[in-house]
Amino acid sequence: MIKLLDNGKFLHSKSLVTRARAEVIAAPKRSSQRASPRLLKHGIPHTDLQVHEIVVRQSQANSLSKQDICRKPEFHPAFLEEAYERCRNICAEYAKTFYLGTRLMTEERQTATWAIYVWCRRTDELVDGPNAVLMSTVVLDRWEERLQDIFYGRPFDMLDTALTDTISKFPLDIK
Repeated sequence: MIKLLDNGKFLHSKSLVTRARAEVIAAPKRSSQRASPRLLKHGIPHTDLQVHEIVVRQSQANSLSKQDICRKPEFHPAFLEEAYERCRNICAEYAKTFYLGTRLMTEERQTATWAIYVWCRRTDELVDGPNAVLMSTVVLDRWEERLQDIFYGRPFDMLDTALTDTISKFPLDIK
């Protein structure tokens, strides 16, 4: 089947399907006025503006901790030390080369990297691990809520505590 386009050109039916899919995939997103109005210039893709916005937020002093006083709970130093030690052990066991690379960092960055790695590994296990077939959207939604709780200073377990402490020390964005 051949179709006549508005611009006077002809389009074959296979191209029509491909073009329709491309239009659906590439549908423009509504831009929010929050995204750095000074950067809304011709030729800058919307996704680049979003990335820029995240980079700007991450380079600022940890603004979330200033906005939410309950964000940084106080943990006993021995408890935090054990939480980070568990993260270190998991990283050393499951990501040997990556772990060795972290040993070149400062101690504070090492522990932060281990905490982030453990959260990512646990998330990966939910969707790719042996029990992935048992996971439902409800479980994944709860996992997302759990991450939000971590960012608000409400860890669920010891490993979450290490990430909560890391977030309070470094300008991380939940996105």
